Parts: sequence; C-alpha cells; structure tokens
Amino acid sequence: MVSDRRFHSWAARTPWAVFLIAPIVGYGVIVAILAFALASATSPGMAPAWFGAVGRATGYFAAFVARLILAWTLAFVARRQRSRAIWPLIGMGLTIIAATVIELQVRLAGPQQGGEIAIALTMPSVMQIAALLLAAAAPLLLLRKHDQAVSRG
Repeated sequence: MVSDRRFHSWAARTPWAVFLIAPIVGYGVIVAILAFALASATSPGMAPAWFGAVGRATGYFAAFVARLILAWTLAFVARRQRSRAIWPLIGMGLTIIAATVIELQVRLAGPQQGGEIAIALTMPSVMQIAALLLAAAAPLLLLRKHDQAVSRG
C-alpha cells in the first residue's frame, strides 16, 4: 500500500505542481479577487469616503501579507509532507519573485483625473526580493533550529 503511488499525496506525486505552479496561480487569484472586490465597491464616477484607506490597505495586503502567507504555507506543507527541501525552497523563491512582479495598484480619483484599479507588471528591486525571501525563509530556519534542539534532547 505504501508503494502504490495512488495513495501518495499530491506533494509526493507532483511536487512541481504543488510547490511551483499552485502558489503562483493562487497569488494571481488572490489579486484578482481583491481587484474585483474593490471595483465592486465603487460606482462609476464616485467612490465612498472609506475607499482610499481600504484601497491602500488592500494594496499593502497584496504586496506584503499575501506573499508571505503563501510562502509560509509552502513551508508548512513541505514540513507536514516531509518533502525534500529543494521543492519548497524553489517554490518559495519563484512565488516571491512572481508575486513581486504582479502588483495591485489603486489610485483615487482626483479633481482633474479619474481613479484606477489596476493589476500591473512591475520590475522589482533586488533588495525588495531579498527582504521578502528572508522573511519567507525565517519560519523554515526557526523550525529547523527547533527540530535540532528537540533531537538533541
């Protein structure tokens, strides 16, 4: 039964799909849902008074929180499934890079111009990617230290 691949998890059978494709597609879906939710909260020509704060918060959520949650989810799945370290590390790196390239932009309407909710492709800085990669890898490093301390007794 253990040798039958039908009973293995998706992470064991197709790690490339679980750790590389799924998080990038998941981030795209998250950004699309956020953009649609923001667009549905406005009417043509008018935005509610609270829209500016919510638009900025949504942009920050997509820019920082959603990326890290996806990367940490990959780490959790890899630890739970006892996957080899290479797949989640590559997946975390590609997810952070792809999520840094895709940006949710919200601009409020001004006196002479209209507002805009856009999903844009941007060129991120190396420092931004490095900081997000370090923040994404932090749980893995902490869990590794914890496991080493537990195994030593």
